[in-house]
Amino acid sequence: MFSLEEQNNTWKNILTTGISQCSLFLAKLMMALTFVVLFAAVNTGYTMAGGIVLRNYNPDFIKVFAVLTISALAAAAGTMPAVCLIVLLRKKYPVAMIVTNIFVISNFILVWQLTMFRCLDLSLPILIAYRIIYPISILDYTDNLQAGLEVLYYPAGKGTLILALTAIASILIGAGIVRRQEV
Repeated sequence: MFSLEEQNNTWKNILTTGISQCSLFLAKLMMALTFVVLFAAVNTGYTMAGGIVLRNYNPDFIKVFAVLTISALAAAAGTMPAVCLIVLLRKKYPVAMIVTNIFVISNFILVWQLTMFRCLDLSLPILIAYRIIYPISILDYTDNLQAGLEVLYYPAGKGTLILALTAIASILIGAGIVRRQEV
């Protein structure tokens, strides 16, 4: 949205309506959050359909939707610093996309190789998001899985606080950057 508005000069036109840059930034974030929840709903539908096709699944739409929504929101909160990068580099769209993709790919690599890289000691928001949502996303525990969860466990209260602070700080910093940028 930021790059299209810069390329088409619609950002200047939008600002003539009297709506503040900060309000527009927050509206864009709320729209992105709406897409996260919609994605969780679609993902829930696919998950339930797959379970029904496999015939070994007792459908519980509310539980599956809650788990997928919490997972999506935690992941979004863990990657909120990317919003600051996008806003900071919005006039340099290719650079913003490259930097953001590097950020997201490095987060994915850290999560994917969580124990191989010995990342459990790192307190990065995306790793915390993964470690607090992993236990709620498993329905049946085996002995081996329980041992694995104990290694991955991160206190949910502390993790949620860190994710909330990360999201709030990213939103405030992003809004501050938007306010200070020239039109």
